[in-house]
Amino acid sequence: MEDIKKLLIEMCKEVMDGMAGDPGNGILGTPPRVFYLDFSQGEGESGAEPQETYRYENGSLEKVKPGTKGNTEPIRDSYFSEGHFCVRIDEKNRVAYLSFQVGPLFGRGYRFKIVAGENGNTLGEEELDWMS
Repeated sequence: MEDIKKLLIEMCKEVMDGMAGDPGNGILGTPPRVFYLDFSQGEGESGAEPQETYRYENGSLEKVKPGTKGNTEPIRDSYFSEGHFCVRIDEKNRVAYLSFQVGPLFGRGYRFKIVAGENGNTLGEEELDWMS
């Protein structure tokens, strides 16, 4: 499932890049510039401790101690000072999850079926699980 892990992390990085480059506005504030990304594998949507954690800053991801948490104190209005992403692979049920929380009321959770393709596994259509 290394191919699926790579796809999920790339998807997260794209969202992080977009948020980090957003200057924000006077109504919602400024999105975080630093994010933490937890990766885990196991059955179900949640429950397992992260096996890997990455820290994003200035466009790059760096591995840090698994379970490292960022600062979730709001810096202004809608956003935390640091965002948090999670990706999870449920290999047994062939489902992948991606979620993020970048503010007290700003987050999303998605699920994807893991589909076998000619060149390995890929992700099926994105399904929104939750939104705040």
